[in-house]
Amino acid sequence: MIVPNITPEFNQDVYRIFERIKDADTEVDVCNIGEPGALYLTQKYDVVWSGLSVLQAAEQAERNGYDGVFIYCALDPARTALREALNIPVVSMFEAALHITAALGDHFSVICPMGSRGAREELIHLYRMDAKFVSVEFFDLGVGGLSDAEGSYKIIARAAQDAVGKGADSLIFGCGAMMGVAKRLSVELGIPVVEPGPVAFKLLEAMIGLGLKHSKVTYRNPIRHDNEERNK
Repeated sequence: MIVPNITPEFNQDVYRIFERIKDADTEVDVCNIGEPGALYLTQKYDVVWSGLSVLQAAEQAERNGYDGVFIYCALDPARTALREALNIPVVSMFEAALHITAALGDHFSVICPMGSRGAREELIHLYRMDAKFVSVEFFDLGVGGLSDAEGSYKIIARAAQDAVGKGADSLIFGCGAMMGVAKRLSVELGIPVVEPGPVAFKLLEAMIGLGLKHSKVTYRNPIRHDNEERNK
């Protein structure tokens, strides 16, 4: 499990979530990235800045013998590059959970802290979910403020209510730091609310258990050029 922030701030919380829901024979390790990288990923700039460190951490995980890699971020950094570089399953959190969210209703919205609307909408278009997409609803709180789940709940709930008012019948959180409030919000609103981390994690477990990994027809391994070839 790679948390693509340069701070280990969320590592223990993420670990505790997956320790609770993992299969008995699954072993989970969580790490964050080093430099270069961003403190938090909230826009495409942060994704690009952190991408190389994510890729290096994932390649090291494969060399260390891990069976799969999960990138714990709803902006899905380095998604395609990881699938090209690795020969083990790679799950991008937002992509995996978005498909489940879309299956739970006909009209979904994304709820997330302040950041880039364009980065979220770009992913929705990439994953071919435009037809069911209603809105991205931002709330006035930064990623760091989400460590207090109870304190941030009312702010998140207001954004969720705005989405429902625009026609959303299912919601997905657009930030991995939004932990532990989805069930409560779902009960209050009467619609499905998806916390993407646990959903994506269970998909990775299933892929590993079933022996599935990404197609190398689409995600071809990188062509390694030596210095002589680069200078031609």
